[in-house]
Amino acid sequence: MFRIILRFTLRNLRKNIFYQFISIGGLVTALTSAFFILVWVNHEMSYDRFHPKADRLYRLSFEYEFQDHYSHFARCSQDWVLYLKDYFPEIEQVIRLQPMRTTTVQIEDSKFINERNFAADSSFFDVFGYKLKEGDPNYVLSEPKSVVITESLAETYFGEDDPLGQPLYFGHQFDSIRNVYTVTGIMEDFPVNSHFHVDILGSIDDPKQHVGWAFIYVLLHEGADPGDILDKFPDFLKQRIPEENIEYWSPHLQKITDIHLHSHKDREIEHNGKAGNVYIFIIVAIILIIIAFINYANIQLAAINKKLGFIFLNRLVGARIRDVSRFIAFESATHQFIALLLSVLILVIGLPWLNRYFGFSLALDQSVVWLQIMILGFIIGLLGVLAGALPVVWIRFKEKLSRLTGSVFYESGFKAIVAGGGITCRKVMIIIQFTGSIILILCTLLVTKQVNYMLDGGIGSNNKDILILKNLSRPVLEKYPVFKQEILESPLIKEVSASMEEPGHDVMDAMAYEMEGKDESQEDDYIGVMPVDDSYLDFYDITLIAGRNFPDYQGMEANEYYILNEAALKKLGFDSPEEALGRSFSLVFSQYPEIFKGGQIIGVCKDFHYYSMATPVKPLVLFQKHIWFWCFAIRIDENNFQESIAYLSETWRNIYPDYPFEYHFIDDLYTTLYQTDILQTRVMSIFALLTILIACLGLAGLMMYSAEMRTKEIGIRKVNGARIFQILYLLNKNILIWIIVSMIIAFPASFYIMTNWLQNFEFRVEIEWTDYIITGISVFVIALISTSIQSFRAATKNPVVSLRYE
Repeated sequence: MFRIILRFTLRNLRKNIFYQFISIGGLVTALTSAFFILVWVNHEMSYDRFHPKADRLYRLSFEYEFQDHYSHFARCSQDWVLYLKDYFPEIEQVIRLQPMRTTTVQIEDSKFINERNFAADSSFFDVFGYKLKEGDPNYVLSEPKSVVITESLAETYFGEDDPLGQPLYFGHQFDSIRNVYTVTGIMEDFPVNSHFHVDILGSIDDPKQHVGWAFIYVLLHEGADPGDILDKFPDFLKQRIPEENIEYWSPHLQKITDIHLHSHKDREIEHNGKAGNVYIFIIVAIILIIIAFINYANIQLAAINKKLGFIFLNRLVGARIRDVSRFIAFESATHQFIALLLSVLILVIGLPWLNRYFGFSLALDQSVVWLQIMILGFIIGLLGVLAGALPVVWIRFKEKLSRLTGSVFYESGFKAIVAGGGITCRKVMIIIQFTGSIILILCTLLVTKQVNYMLDGGIGSNNKDILILKNLSRPVLEKYPVFKQEILESPLIKEVSASMEEPGHDVMDAMAYEMEGKDESQEDDYIGVMPVDDSYLDFYDITLIAGRNFPDYQGMEANEYYILNEAALKKLGFDSPEEALGRSFSLVFSQYPEIFKGGQIIGVCKDFHYYSMATPVKPLVLFQKHIWFWCFAIRIDENNFQESIAYLSETWRNIYPDYPFEYHFIDDLYTTLYQTDILQTRVMSIFALLTILIACLGLAGLMMYSAEMRTKEIGIRKVNGARIFQILYLLNKNILIWIIVSMIIAFPASFYIMTNWLQNFEFRVEIEWTDYIITGISVFVIALISTSIQSFRAATKNPVVSLRYE
């Protein structure tokens, strides 16, 4: 029996190769996409779950809100974090992870720049569970000026030499001297699925000393409830800060495994993913699978005409419906098995390419991933077998119905099926297919427009000739005037500017201020600050709407001039730009009050996008103070790129012999800022293409079946004078009507979805009617082409041949 079924299945595969290609090809496309998304979702949700104590590990942060100033930093600067462990019995351990900013590392005559440097408490390895290749985890950070480096960094710095005991000379960004650290341990490279990555981990010299800004992690005792800590926090704060300020502070404890997908606070340790992207991709995978199965079920239902003779003969010799079902189910199971096998093969072979294209680091080395793939494959395969068995179920229903009505079912042939729910069923499935495809295409189009709008909206964006030198050390910025004057003497250098932050990096620094006419409501108020040089506005084409630009910078002791952006103008209560001009103004820097001598507001500029366009433009006061010029921006001669870089590198070595020359393109900074949105666009674009491809392949298959069923009808119409375009209209009109119905459903649905999605962005594109017209025409044309090939063949066929059919 099995041999007969197998022979029947293989014969059908050979006889109907085009239909099988459409059916199996759609399944392979959907399964491969679903498996890829499954691997990616597993990766995104696996962040920080490798920590042995992940279920008890939390990060502490504080939400601060005073008047119109709001911030929620991922890190803390309060010195009272030292007393957390003593006050809260629920806390077993507290770890401070302090960013050491960009560090220049010198080893003998070699110099390197490293940005992933941190200092941590000595119990870091015990709490986080990172493994050491060399060194004792209990002691590697116990001594001052101790440092642990990763295995890959050790190979870069020392080659085959033993790093332990070797000195490293660190030039901290804020220091003018180099500190000597001793390598006490080698740690494994941090896993990709960690929300932070460290190359160099130094010790905190005095564990009882306040270290400034640091990320605070707390390990709770077994069974401790983080809610109990938060409930007692106001009482703890009463002992550390003035009681009237407690209401402005709200503590938060976030589980370490939630940080990657659910944390987008100010000054995050690294860019995190988005939970929304995970949900979107899961929905996209479901849509793909639904479209593929509708395509498969449609083809199987349409193919019943070819199988009707086989079923009829088997019924005549006494075969029961269940016997016939075995044949059909086995054939369908074979399709599912082939699709599953090809999908897994494509996934294994194609994953490295997908990693390169999307910038992923996905791997298939986890047994849980393979288990989930097998489970998903089994479920989809089972659904596929049921979809393949639909024609048999339909025939059984028609047989019973014919007995009740007294008609002879098989005498009417396929007409009994076509005239009933078969057409209705296929019509509904085609509408569902194209509705899902059109929604996905429209959403992809609008997401792409929004991402491109953001990439083009930042200052300096789309300029291939701007180089950014960021996170510079203090000795570097102290010589900025000399460096700027030197390189501008070359025709290879067009413009130079400097600022505190590089484009694409949020401006979080704010200061108190004194201003002529300041009212009581503005007391104890803060405003965002951005130190810039005198060429900053011209360099980035920022428009002055009132007043004048900065004069040439004369040094720290010169008169102070301030320029406001429009958001700052509004915050300070001015009704017009002219009202602010000439006002006495001074910033107040509490740590070093002597820095600011006071000056006046000389200009107002238009708001500009320095950071993400998902957020409002912050009120900013621009001023000239070179002690905060941590970022240089250089516009070079794009036509002589290599010569410009060589000249800059040589000049840099002459002026800054102790610091390596390292630059970034400004577009790369924005690409990094919007990397999750760019990823979403790329993935959705590919899946939108796949959905419409599957749907149109299914249409082509259905049109072939439809033309074959109506061969004699077409021949008779042609004999009676029907023209080719009339035959084409006859064959295509229903399908095109169904696509129009799909558009009517998809257009308002996509409008609702995208309107809500765009609310996540402070600055966003408009949804235009042309988006719908372009999408509608494109889908209509693609569908028409996919069906017209088969219908044209049928319409141009010799009517004599058509009349002899069957």
